[in-house]
Amino acid sequence: MNKLFKRILIGVTMALTTVLLAGVFTSCTYGLNQEEKKRQEGYNCCVTYDANGGTYGSNSSVTYALVKENSLAPAPGYVDANTQASVKVPTRRNYQLINETKASSEEEKNLAAIASKSWFQAKTDEDGKVIYEGEGENRTPVLVTGEPWNFAKDKVTEDITLVAQWTKVYRFILCLTEEVEQEDGTMVTSEREIRSYTVNPGATISDKLYEKKDGELFRRPDYIRPSLSNYTFLDFYMDEDLTNVMPMDLVHPGTRTEEVTVIDPETNQEKTETVETNDVKIYVKYLAGRFEFISNENKKTLTNASKWYLLEDVDYADSVAWDAQNNFTGTIYGNGYALKNVTVTSLAEKKTAGYKAHSIFGTMKGLVKDLILENVTLKVNVSEFFVSGNKIPGEQRIGFLAYEISSEGKFEGVTVKDCRIVRKNETYYDAVIHTDTACRGLYFNAPAEGQENVLIVETSADNVTTIKIETEE
Repeated sequence: MNKLFKRILIGVTMALTTVLLAGVFTSCTYGLNQEEKKRQEGYNCCVTYDANGGTYGSNSSVTYALVKENSLAPAPGYVDANTQASVKVPTRRNYQLINETKASSEEEKNLAAIASKSWFQAKTDEDGKVIYEGEGENRTPVLVTGEPWNFAKDKVTEDITLVAQWTKVYRFILCLTEEVEQEDGTMVTSEREIRSYTVNPGATISDKLYEKKDGELFRRPDYIRPSLSNYTFLDFYMDEDLTNVMPMDLVHPGTRTEEVTVIDPETNQEKTETVETNDVKIYVKYLAGRFEFISNENKKTLTNASKWYLLEDVDYADSVAWDAQNNFTGTIYGNGYALKNVTVTSLAEKKTAGYKAHSIFGTMKGLVKDLILENVTLKVNVSEFFVSGNKIPGEQRIGFLAYEISSEGKFEGVTVKDCRIVRKNETYYDAVIHTDTACRGLYFNAPAEGQENVLIVETSADNVTTIKIETEE
């Protein structure tokens, strides 16, 4: 017997990718008269979707679809590409649908929805209400069979009710916070979940986050397992302010209570509620963009666009010399570690009227922060150079770190220790090295007025504050 209920409907027809529905009319915006009209058109079977403790994005726990007799019921979560017709997938705090399938592509999501094994036909009384057994938390709907509804095969021949079946889940959730600009120009902190791990209470998480070294989990950024495009993960914390480092022996505590801020629908004001949760949030410390981790096992050669993050003091004594750069736009985070025993070879990175310029970073447009340069040599090979093609020797301008610093370039917390410039002895060239108090041999052109660049020069041999200059015969 068809039962007529008061509900709101949308008149659309839905077709699955490979399975043709004879006709579907999903609920939302039409009243009783329109529903009766659709029944007269043959949409005379009502499929009720009972979220069984879950909701459909609001306080509603039930939704409907009208279908033609001997048609397939629309699978929750499937959205028709042409009509956009759908039945939403319900959600339930601390639960997930049983046999829930995670899909990576839209096609897989559609197929997963069609093959959903989370919905079962419930027995109903003569008024169409679900029959339950048990009391309180043990109260469960009585099912017609123990088999899930097959949305790809099972046909609807009368009014039916499908109920969602749930399983309680316990999760570790990786969260990433970032500043997002609003339309009015203000910045707000946005939090998003980037990955979750379903576990049992008492389970650990570190083995999911770190690789092993010598048989033991190794807590260092280059051993972090999860990743995200255009981000570089550095460490994990228990709070969004990144003040409480995640313990390596962290275990899931099971169900607990926490305070959350919600909007009161009556007053539209924020209020605090205490709720149960099975989720443990872990916050990621990160750098925006993809950085290379520099260590003694992973030495790199400097380029204009290098983005480095040092993990330890790195010794280049047995490595190939770097080529000096001419237009550095990258970023180096030294983290207080040193690049040691590096030889940087410079030819003539920059030609302008009447001179050549030599330095490690050339025109500095990037950032070098908290780095120690120890026993680094800038080797200047002065090649033959004439002004405007005439046989007039050109000037050689040399600055250890940079020829000049652009308005966006910055050295911050950089220590230069026992470093030197070595130039070839060419008597017919004028090799000029800037050694005034502003540059101390570090730049040829000093930074713009008011542009702070924090540097410390340490030359242990004679305790002077200029770069040592040596001549190679």
